Amino acid sequence: MGSDAAQWNTGTCLSVFAVLRAAQECESFEQAASRLQAANLGEILAGSEVLRAAWDRGRFLRRLAELGRTPFCRAEVAKRIGLADEAALQELLRTDAEAADVFQRARDELCIQARSALTKSAEAGHVASIRALERLLRAEAGGGGGSEDGGSFDPTRVAPTTLAKISGIAPMQWSRWVNAGLPRSPDGTFSLPTVFTWLRRNPQRTGTRRYRQKPSAVVQRLQQKINRVIEQELKGQHDETIVAPAGR
Repeated sequence: MGSDAAQWNTGTCLSVFAVLRAAQECESFEQAASRLQAANLGEILAGSEVLRAAWDRGRFLRRLAELGRTPFCRAEVAKRIGLADEAALQELLRTDAEAADVFQRARDELCIQARSALTKSAEAGHVASIRALERLLRAEAGGGGGSEDGGSFDPTRVAPTTLAKISGIAPMQWSRWVNAGLPRSPDGTFSLPTVFTWLRRNPQRTGTRRYRQKPSAVVQRLQQKINRVIEQELKGQHDETIVAPAGR
């Protein structure tokens, strides 16, 4: 059977576009065959170089999207799609507009999921999640950490000026809350998990002589600030190296 004839199945012509999209959007070969209404899809692809190329292209784009939604670094993504290295992937994305679009949309989905997960966990006051925001908070605070001298960031030892900067709330108001019971370390620093917990447990207007918002409302304000930092950071840093599990 010639290659043109192989595109026909019970009187229906399988277009290159239909095959490509089925390959890209269907999870399994069987699902693709059902979608295309081609029970002998394997024979059709074997008999047509054009349709086989369309199928391979669709599966490649699907695989690229799947990997784009994982936290794998670009070097690992390149390896898993059969490219030599990260440079080869970069060149592919530079020269293949469709592949670049598929990969970037998948990365954007990953960013949204990561931001949502970090936000929810940080809101709950989980130390591990707040530590995951280390670089984000440090970047927002202009490189400063838990100490005034700009040392390494410790979310359990945040300097008052750093806390004020990342929250947008004046140091004096934090001092009022300290007087109203907000825990503070002997060295004058704050623990972010403790801050979140205390603010949530104090919905009344505590220490608000000059501040009209409830402490619990500050959680939303602070979280919105962190959300923006996370969004900006993930857009630029979601390809940082992450150890991938063994196997393909």
